[in-house]
Amino acid sequence: SAGYLKRAKAEKLHEVFLKFASKEVNGEKFMTAADFVQNYLGIYSDANFNPESVKLLAGIVDTSKDGLISFAEFQAFEGLLCVPDALYKTAFQLFDTNGNGMVAFEEFAEVIRKTVIHQKIPFNLDGTFVQLYFGKEKKRLINYAEFSQFLHDFHEEYAMEAFRRHDKLGTGFISALDFQDIMISIKSHLLTKEVRENLVAVS
Repeated sequence: SAGYLKRAKAEKLHEVFLKFASKEVNGEKFMTAADFVQNYLGIYSDANFNPESVKLLAGIVDTSKDGLISFAEFQAFEGLLCVPDALYKTAFQLFDTNGNGMVAFEEFAEVIRKTVIHQKIPFNLDGTFVQLYFGKEKKRLINYAEFSQFLHDFHEEYAMEAFRRHDKLGTGFISALDFQDIMISIKSHLLTKEVRENLVAVS
């Protein structure tokens, strides 16, 4: 339907896969994490790349979590990118690090701690928002439908938490520079180039 990506032909996809697959096991070709992330996607290719980030991103495609990407997994990932909720499904697979179809608090926390945004503005992993989804003891597992809602709410909560962090006196106000920091760090996907360039001026 209109607006969605069209599936690639299987033989073309297989050609692409073989071009980047560097590992062979029992006569079958596989992509390694580096093959997929650094060579195929072309990211994290500089000398000081983070191997954990490469492994984490490859884990989205490596649904069997065996460290290798088969053609079937590569093809399934291409199909995933063509569905209407591709962004949420891809994110779910990123956070479902053990591949059991559920996201545990430990999986969520492990991924979040590795993000640049968490390094800059740490998210409170012990707060009521996390407890709302994962339970007071953080033992509850969340399925895909719950995760989609969680991810949506998480972005809002992160911005609110960042605001409260900058509003140390609880006045309900923050400086223009703090606002700019929050918008660029947490809400950058909402900013056009022009707004980004004039953010301090308009705030």
